[in-house]
Amino acid sequence: MTDVICRFLLLPGSSSIGTTTNRLLSDEVQQKNISLLNQISTIENRTTSKYYNQQKQDSQLLNRIVQRQISRKKRTNTNNSKTITRSKENSDIKYKIIDYSE
Repeated sequence: MTDVICRFLLLPGSSSIGTTTNRLLSDEVQQKNISLLNQISTIENRTTSKYYNQQKQDSQLLNRIVQRQISRKKRTNTNNSKTITRSKENSDIKYKIIDYSE
């Protein structure tokens, strides 16, 4: 493995966290750092994916709710659009309800 100068060192109980070092790290420490960074990346990707999936589900649910409300409002308006007209047939006044919903 090629020697790499690392800007951080993760050691248990180390008080030098947050300081820079130009020391060469052993292969074991480099592998541990790579492993930890990969774990962090995996966790971040999962968290981001869960967040976007939840946002998508919430958006779809909201769209369905809005569509139902619009549909109900249209049905209510259609039911209220029935009108009564008068017509004279055979000299009798008859009332006929015209339903525009059909």
